[in-house]
Amino acid sequence: NDVSNNLYCWVSEDGGYFWSDTINMIGAAIATDGVSGPVSFGTGDYVFYTYQDLYDIGGGIEVIYPYFIESTDGGYTWSTPEALPVPSVTPTALFWWQEIDGMVINDEPWTVQTDLNADSMWVFHATGSPGSWTWEVYNARALGSCSVWVHSDTLKYCEPSQYPSISYDDVSGTVLVSYKANIYVGNDATWSTHNGAHIGGIYSNDYGATWIICPPLSTPNNGEIPWGDWSATEVAHRLANINGNVYSYGIWVNATERNLYFEVSNLIWWGIEESSNKGVSMVNLQMSPTIIRDFCCAEFALQNSCNVLLKLYDATGRLVETIFNGYLKKSTHTININTSKLANGIYFVSLETKAGTQTAKFIIAR
Repeated sequence: NDVSNNLYCWVSEDGGYFWSDTINMIGAAIATDGVSGPVSFGTGDYVFYTYQDLYDIGGGIEVIYPYFIESTDGGYTWSTPEALPVPSVTPTALFWWQEIDGMVINDEPWTVQTDLNADSMWVFHATGSPGSWTWEVYNARALGSCSVWVHSDTLKYCEPSQYPSISYDDVSGTVLVSYKANIYVGNDATWSTHNGAHIGGIYSNDYGATWIICPPLSTPNNGEIPWGDWSATEVAHRLANINGNVYSYGIWVNATERNLYFEVSNLIWWGIEESSNKGVSMVNLQMSPTIIRDFCCAEFALQNSCNVLLKLYDATGRLVETIFNGYLKKSTHTININTSKLANGIYFVSLETKAGTQTAKFIIAR
């Protein structure tokens, strides 16, 4: 993207010793505020490229908006630009270069783009073939807006903010969308106070049919980053599968500290079953019922026998009771919870196993 606002690429076929002549990727200038995004490679000579340029949303109003082009000959020639199907866009839409990432997964393009002026972190997934893609779109902010987890016996809340990254593990079929996230600690259900920032994420192991909120991917500074540091957690993650466990490794920056972090996290609440070709399995914690008077049940399925720790928290994050702490066999389990002595309100149950931690909510309303 030079002073004339054109997008250029160069191609090398020998590891970078010799390069092609300059290739103008779209043959026209993009907007001054337009930006270039990531280059993603599929098998053979397929290349997927996203960038941002002006787009008319109607009424003569133009906003910076995400586009894509693709190449089937290794980048020598490129398709006509197409706009990504953003589900909703306003005159104040704000797509920035650090709010974009993409990857070709099993020869299907994925990209995540954040509109900073809307409650949206759009995850795009295309099926079909080059030149005739059918797009599915998910809102990572909506999918991750109810994230809860337990740290040092304190319940914490998390929702996506910005700086998205997308990564993939081809063994388990996991797609991870990671991001900087808002943190709320020890507050009520309104989440009215920011307590800091963190790196969070959502993942899918069925190509977007369902999404699951993963535990925090980073815990520097006692798990918090100053919220005012907008450059914090500009993050890039990749996944690795080691002996059936999926790990997220990545780099991210904290401008306030002037530090660059490299970290590895055990990503997900599931593993690969022994002597099984069914792939992944999850501990799926559910409360039944979710609106109660005096009793409810925690229901979950263990894919392997292990130690289980079940805890009860109130809406402020205070530990109310350890419900169960012991060894359970591989099976489906139901544990009764007596809430007759508890006040009305929102409560959370935390299930900790060797596969990780899950949290579920119920409400006492008498």
